[in-house]
Amino acid sequence: MSATRRGRRARERGSIPLALLATIVVAGLVAVVVATTIAGQRAVRFDQGFTGAVQVAEIGVQQVLHLITTGQLTPADAPAKGSGTTGEGHSYEWGADTDFESGDRGPVEWTVTVTGQGSGDVARTVEVTISDDPLFDLGAFSEVQLVFGGGNTADSYNSHTGEWCTRNGRVGSNEDLNFSGSAGGGPCEDEDYRRSDQTVDVVDLFDWEANPDPARCDHSGGSNCYENNDPANTWYLETHDDPIQTADDVGWMKDALGVSPSDDGQPGGYSCERDNAKGDSNGDWTVPDGIPPADSTNGVAVDFLTEHSAGSSEVYAYCADTVTFEDITQLADGASAENPVALVVGERVDFPQGGAVNIACDTSGVDCGSNNFDPRSVAPEAAALQIYSPAPSSAGSHGDVIHALNHSQIAASVYAPRGPCGGTGNAQIDMFGSLRCSNIRNQGGWQFHYDDRLGGAVRTGKFEIDRWTEQ
Repeated sequence: MSATRRGRRARERGSIPLALLATIVVAGLVAVVVATTIAGQRAVRFDQGFTGAVQVAEIGVQQVLHLITTGQLTPADAPAKGSGTTGEGHSYEWGADTDFESGDRGPVEWTVTVTGQGSGDVARTVEVTISDDPLFDLGAFSEVQLVFGGGNTADSYNSHTGEWCTRNGRVGSNEDLNFSGSAGGGPCEDEDYRRSDQTVDVVDLFDWEANPDPARCDHSGGSNCYENNDPANTWYLETHDDPIQTADDVGWMKDALGVSPSDDGQPGGYSCERDNAKGDSNGDWTVPDGIPPADSTNGVAVDFLTEHSAGSSEVYAYCADTVTFEDITQLADGASAENPVALVVGERVDFPQGGAVNIACDTSGVDCGSNNFDPRSVAPEAAALQIYSPAPSSAGSHGDVIHALNHSQIAASVYAPRGPCGGTGNAQIDMFGSLRCSNIRNQGGWQFHYDDRLGGAVRTGKFEIDRWTEQ
């Protein structure tokens, strides 16, 4: 055998192990790549299922919200369970419960638990709270602008317990709030939780998402709502992304007045078209002292109040063009949030100078109608007197739907979403309860005292998701 052939064979014998080694290395790399790809695909599928599961649960939450809002799910049905599927075929199961019973005070609050099934075996469970907003949840609210003169304050009390300074003296607006003059004053100014320059417990600015401007709230007499216009240094201001939309919520009031839903009112407002309308030939009605709640003989049944008020029986309201309260006007002993003296007024309401409405002036130590009046000497139930008006901004001889004169004390829940409230000649007024208008302005010295029990006096029937957590 030649030397050349022997060398070739030797080289061939050495290449075989190298080929085998290369094959093993390539096979190992392929195995790693395949394993990594499979693991990645599994992770992607899990992530998709994990994300999809909570999306399915959210669809279930929205379905329960729809059932509650449309009245298909009521407190009488609690506890309730159900299930459903999405358009992609994923399933969810839900449970809903509430402690609310007919006649209860307070908002209807539901606890809803939903489990959503994603791709594969991935499931996620969320728990939300769904509740309806009270109609009277602020001491003062203006759709457009709230202007405080000097010495205006807002605080709170509880008419059931008699406790004062409960930290719920809130004022708010969809647009601007202006505080002028000196800060401080009021029955809660010396409480430890209040700063020396704090005028109200909380300022609420709504529609913040559309108008996130700190200058919307100006407090020239004390400190700005934002200290040095720095949002990080706010001490009593809260912002809310959405507006409170109430200006168009007047259809049920028009119905109570007996006017067409399409009737926008005359320059002076509306007339009560009911056969049992209160007042003289001009439609003017002076409310008598000791007035009881209306009934079927002298009032009109108001469906909205019957459906959304604290009581369980039908609510009737007096109907009038204009209303004037006397110097001292008490309510009948049976009046309460559950059985209120309700008024639907087409044009305006006048409170007299030095008058007292729904205030226990005959109680020892209560000095009504004077500078010596001490708000903490009383704790009136503001929901016992409810005043509603759909009148537009041009109504009223003073240009105000709700007009109060100097040194008045008033305990009432007032809802006039299209009209201005306040006006001229209205300094030094104690307003117990809640005042909701298109705008509020005064000459100073108004003290708003919010009654905590108003939170459940009248509900809006508009349900929203308050809290969202994953279990």
